[in-house]
Amino acid sequence: MVFHDASALRRLNNITHGYIAAEIAAELSDATGLAVFVALPLYRSEHREAFGFDETWAIQVDPTVAFQRLTSLRGLEAEDALSRLAVQMDNDSRAVIVDRVIWNDGTIDDLYGSLDVALEELLAHD
Repeated sequence: MVFHDASALRRLNNITHGYIAAEIAAELSDATGLAVFVALPLYRSEHREAFGFDETWAIQVDPTVAFQRLTSLRGLEAEDALSRLAVQMDNDSRAVIVDRVIWNDGTIDDLYGSLDVALEELLAHD
């Protein structure tokens, strides 16, 4: 419902984002692994400093593939899918604020393969 109403989306974000940020910060402070991954669907450049990220990655998909997945896999109506996509940062803008872009236009196995390569490269540099 909020994806069709910019004012409602702003109100929802104002209500939820502070709580979500606090929970992410708490989880990060308790993390003990070599690497910790945080999925932030609405990642912005200020998140890097706010959460102390060493590196940021974006899993990106062509908008036509995203639309197809939203309608066929998640069962959204075309109008709802387009409304959701319209309020998200575009791929080019997101690519500028992250360290690495991993494309997810193929199968889930393709994505896992790309993630394996990225993790191997990360570990090779540490």
